Order: sequence, then structure tokens, then C-alpha cells
Amino acid sequence: MNLPTYQRRLALLLILIGGLFHWLSQPPAATQPRLVRLAHRAVRWPGQWWAGRQAVAARRLSIQLDSVAWRTLTAARAEAIRRGLLPNEAKKWVPATIGVDGRAAQPAKIRLKGDYPDHWAGPKWSFRVQLPPTAPPAWGMRVFSIQDPATREFLAEWLLHRLLREEGSLAIRYEFGAVALNGADKGIFAIEESFGPELLTSFGRSGLLLKFDETALIDPTKRPEGATDEAAILRAAPIEAFDEKRVLADSALAPQFRRARLLLDGVRGGHITLDSAFDAEAAGRLYAICDLLGAHHATRWKNSRFAYDPATRRLTLIAYDGNAGGRIRHPYPAAFLPQYANDDPPFWKRRFFQSRAFQAAYRAQAARLSNPGFLEDFLRRAEPELTANRALMYRDRPTYDFEWLRDNLAANRAVLRAYAKRTREGGGG
Repeated sequence: MNLPTYQRRLALLLILIGGLFHWLSQPPAATQPRLVRLAHRAVRWPGQWWAGRQAVAARRLSIQLDSVAWRTLTAARAEAIRRGLLPNEAKKWVPATIGVDGRAAQPAKIRLKGDYPDHWAGPKWSFRVQLPPTAPPAWGMRVFSIQDPATREFLAEWLLHRLLREEGSLAIRYEFGAVALNGADKGIFAIEESFGPELLTSFGRSGLLLKFDETALIDPTKRPEGATDEAAILRAAPIEAFDEKRVLADSALAPQFRRARLLLDGVRGGHITLDSAFDAEAAGRLYAICDLLGAHHATRWKNSRFAYDPATRRLTLIAYDGNAGGRIRHPYPAAFLPQYANDDPPFWKRRFFQSRAFQAAYRAQAARLSNPGFLEDFLRRAEPELTANRALMYRDRPTYDFEWLRDNLAANRAVLRAYAKRTREGGGG
């Protein structure tokens, strides 16, 4: 029996529409026109919304604050909003009780964290959480931060720290979980390990952790006389140990801190070579990984963290606050040149790229990481967790675009690949 003409046309139209939607629901190719790729992504949003509704967080954190603690935090936030930054005076610890994954509540203390308004001006406030030594750790950590995943570019930061760990680098734990505050569901937060001894023990290491104090860079009122630019601020920045009071009271850690501080200060001042003070090979590997993941922000002096190993009497560079996922314009060897000095004072990057061991490690790792298949293999290994984490992102933001990140990583690989080709051909960096 033949169908009437209008029914045949309707059936053909429905088939075409179904085929179009099926095509648009697939991940777009980077070579497609921008409008086509945007159409691909828009069609996927309803499915992403549904995936977010079905997502269940493996990690759950509940925080209870009494009225006094709540007023203290809200007053600190109001002061931060007034000033446009979170000053040290607003970093006030308040008592809290927290429950981890439904277990019985335990004592803790929390404070606001994050230098700038993206951490506390909106409905999701960033907190630093500290558990007492007698309390069971939360996911292996006693000090950690919770923050809107947007403050660390959603899944990009998670991929950065996962790759660092896969490659044998000393790296913080970074995951996602659901947070409730005084009984109210606050959505999905990034859970970022802070710099406590648990970080070192999780890698079977001892020693201590330190950093440059960046207060003067964040808060202009704290700048020393004559520190008018970032290079001057870095040269004058104090070197601090994490949990310094405990470190100085420990007869083994206190002398380690003094040596670590001398090493870091010597590298900063240029009278100790990087090779003498650092694990230069590990630093080169870390820089190459940060290039691939678009995480130049992680190696700025203000974000760099350092572990001192008493066994090797060397410092290890640790990536932190990568702001990962962006496209790099150039590989790191150009980052210390004056024309690219927007990321850091050039003299600080020069300390690294004057080291032959660092240069050799960076070049070897840049070539390896940019090899065809490396990025795809890494994402394939991460896929089970990546799928679960994407669904968590969709729970609060159904329009989250992971394909944008995938495209950027591919673009970064091309930059590294071109650099590796030039160096092989003797063209320099």
C-alpha cells in the first residue's frame, strides 16, 4: 500500500531531523566551523541536564556552624567584598562540626579562602577546612579547601593533578564532592588538598613544605617600601613553612626548614644554581605537563609550592592553582623572555631555564607528551572517572562544555609538538 505524498514527505522529514539530531549530539570535531560546533553543543545540553540530575557524588561533606561562627564568616566576607580581596584580617578561623560521607560529625575549624571575589562573592563560598590531629582524616587529608569548580576551571584542574600523579610528580589530591552547609544543599564543590604532612606521607616521603608569602602582591597596603613592581615584591617576599609553628617546635624539622629556606632564597637571589637546590629533572617534567594542560598559572612564583626532602637535601617543585585548560601561545622556554613577562618576573623563570638539567628534562618531556596518541591514551585511562565527574559538573551547570577543554589540550599539544620539532632540528627554543 502506497502512502500519500504528504505522509512520505513527513516520514522523510522526521528521518532527516532524527539523523541531524543524532549527528549534532556527537562530540564536534575541532575542524568543524564554529557555528556547527556550537549547534553540536546546544543539542547536547538537555542530555547533560538529565545526566546531572542522575549524578550521585561519591564524596559528601556536611558543615554545621553555630550563629556566632556564621556571623563571623559573613562579616569577613562583607569586608572582602568591600575591599575586592580577602585580606589576612578576614581569614578568621571559626569552630565547626563536619560530617564526611555520612559518618558521625567531628570537630573542625573553617575560614574563608581565596584571594579574589570569584571565591566568595557568589552563592558558593570557598572555605579552608582544618581537622584536629585527633580527628579521623577526610579522604586522607586533615587540611583541605572546598570551592566552586569554576574557580579552578572545572575538570581541567582535576586532569592536571591526575596527570602529574601518573607521571610520578609530587601532586596534591583534587576531587569533587557534594557539600551541605547548615542543612542546605550547596551543590558540587572541588575538594583540593592543602599543604600538610599528609601530602608527603601519601608519597612515602618525609620533610616539610614551604612557599613564598604572596601577601604583598595581593594586598597593596602590605607592600614594603620601594616594592613597586612584581619583581621587587618577589625579591622581598618572606619564605614560610606550612604549619610553621609546628615545624619550628620540632627538633628535626626546624633545621630542615633553615636549610630549605637558604636553598630557595639562594636560587631566588641567583647565588645557588637550580641544580644544586632542586630536583631539576622533576621540575622540567612538571613544566612540560603544565604546558600541555595550559597551566602556566601553577608555576608562577606566587603559586609555586616546594617540598624539602631531607634524604636528598633538595627541593621539589609542586604545582598549585593551575588555572588549567587554557590555550598556551608559546612553550615555557619563551616564558622568561621580556616580551612574555606577563606571567612572572623574567628573572624567576630564568633561574630554571639556565639549568642544563632542567632544559634537558623539559625538552625530553615536551617531545614525549606531544607524541601522537599520548593525550588520547591519558584521556582513555581517565575516562571512567572523567565520565562521573562530567556528570557532577552538569548537576550545577548543564551547559558545561568539556569539548572546549579537549580542543584546547589538542592545541597545546600542537604548540609543544612544533617546539619539539624545532629543537630536534637544531632551531632552538
